[in-house]
Amino acid sequence: AGHDYNARIVSLRNHSGISWCGRAILVDVEYVNGEREENVNVKRVRPVAIWEPEDVVAVRISGQWWKGVVAKVFPHREISDMRFEVRLHDRTVTVPFVDLRQEYSGSGR
Repeated sequence: AGHDYNARIVSLRNHSGISWCGRAILVDVEYVNGEREENVNVKRVRPVAIWEPEDVVAVRISGQWWKGVVAKVFPHREISDMRFEVRLHDRTVTVPFVDLRQEYSGSGR
């Protein structure tokens, strides 16, 4: 059980800590809740998750995460402008990309 968050890379660094110069091995990231983490090893960074209908996700509503299923995707050329319709146990909500996280079996509400 577990989950992954999508995050935005805000800067790249090489082994000397210098901003992008050659091959990056460290990145600073900003998570969907606004928290930042510095000096993240690039081995922890994975490609962005773009959900499709019937994918299980967690959606952030009023600061809490709820497990749901993607019902519909509203594509956009800019990832940050994509919207997702998500079925929860008692309702359907439409949310932006930043309010979703990858959800794995057994986690979430």
